[in-house]
Amino acid sequence: MAKTSHQNEPRDQQPRKIEFSPEKAVDKELLKVPERHRDRFLASLMLMANGEEPTCKKKQLDSIDRDIYELCINGSPAWRCIFYTGESGKIVVLHATDKTTNGSDRQIANVVNERLKAWRSLQTGKGKGKGKGKGKA
Repeated sequence: MAKTSHQNEPRDQQPRKIEFSPEKAVDKELLKVPERHRDRFLASLMLMANGEEPTCKKKQLDSIDRDIYELCINGSPAWRCIFYTGESGKIVVLHATDKTTNGSDRQIANVVNERLKAWRSLQTGKGKGKGKGKGKA
């Protein structure tokens, strides 16, 4: 059963930033999504960034991570936009793809897991090494 977000942010907070990770891969995937669906995904992301409900069906993918959600547009094929909400102030889009199978899709889960792991790794590395005089004479 689909669950609602456990992160109901008050509407008076600053809008969350939307980022794609990895940027080039997600951009390329979104270009493959039919324009009307892509526009709906992007509008839904903007709405959620501003504390509003999306125009698409939103489903928690807690089998991957409790902070992973997908926006769903059903059809033939169905389309999915998968994102992470576990860092305050951000919505991180990890994957956009079509889905032709019923039930869980192992390939989608693997891609999302790898991209989430890479994104988290980048986040933990951002604060390291700053201010160090490496390479200076």
